[in-house]
Amino acid sequence: MTNNKKGFTLIELLVVIAIIGILSAIGLVSLNGAREKARDAQRKSDLAQIRTALTLYYDDHNSAYPSVTNVIQSDAVGTSLSGKMVPAYLNRMPAAPSTGCTGGVNTYNYASDATTDTASTFALWTRLEAPGCTRMYILNNAGFGGEHTFTATPTLVNTGCGAAAITACAATPAG
Repeated sequence: MTNNKKGFTLIELLVVIAIIGILSAIGLVSLNGAREKARDAQRKSDLAQIRTALTLYYDDHNSAYPSVTNVIQSDAVGTSLSGKMVPAYLNRMPAAPSTGCTGGVNTYNYASDATTDTASTFALWTRLEAPGCTRMYILNNAGFGGEHTFTATPTLVNTGCGAAAITACAATPAG
């Protein structure tokens, strides 16, 4: 009598399942890095969009930028930057993508060099997620900026700039 049973043994099935599990885990780890980079690219794009809106504001307001120093949020109102940009220059104020980092990563920040609407310079900045939430991206009105090492809110270790001098920090070449 011959045994004509067709199929896989339990051991063969377990080996295949284990291999699939290992490959899936490797793929997910690689995908997380790509997600961080994509969120950082969104942050950079959002700040460039806000800078363009600020340039339009400057042209319409006697060569002056808005003079508010606060955290830019999608729901900001009143004297905030959002109140001056939406809807005339932006349909909506961009909101930073959420992350796994802590301490100001989910915000876009704005500072100007005046307390009234006579500002001649500004800076926009946000923390980046990759690598390890240790970098800050800064743009200013002159188009300068880039990535800098983040140490505290918002001190840049390679330029020695603090919150009061953030507009000068943005003019410093990225380090």
